[in-house]
Amino acid sequence: MHTLIGDLWSLHARGYTLIIPTEGLRAPSSQALLNTKHARIAALRFPHFGAELGNLIAQSGHHSYHFPDYQLITLPISQDDAGRTPVESLTRVIKQVGRFVDVHRLSLIACPYWESDPTALTWDAILRVIEKHWDDRFTLVSEPP
Repeated sequence: MHTLIGDLWSLHARGYTLIIPTEGLRAPSSQALLNTKHARIAALRFPHFGAELGNLIAQSGHHSYHFPDYQLITLPISQDDAGRTPVESLTRVIKQVGRFVDVHRLSLIACPYWESDPTALTWDAILRVIEKHWDDRFTLVSEPP
């Protein structure tokens, strides 16, 4: 896995598939809750994204989903209203993302560092999971200072 300081959406414009952290929770309106920074941006860029993700969550539950038309893969980073993700759940969705990448033969994938609840997993714990399951096709992107 690589790391990079840069703009996630400029990578998207260059052909990268983006991993978008989401809460994986569905609002009463069937719209997915898109409260992370990059999920909100994805919803602005792709107006049907929230409804499509909400429908998938309603049908199949909290999983990663691939949206090839948008070049996006979702990564549910919390399983409850408090924003916590057990390491087992994070490992499961990290592996799901890896399977999407393999099945669809994706070679350029970028994922932003995401907002993490201080009471949840630390970034050291998150990185240990990611490093076990993501290879050199993946780039973890942090924004410039």
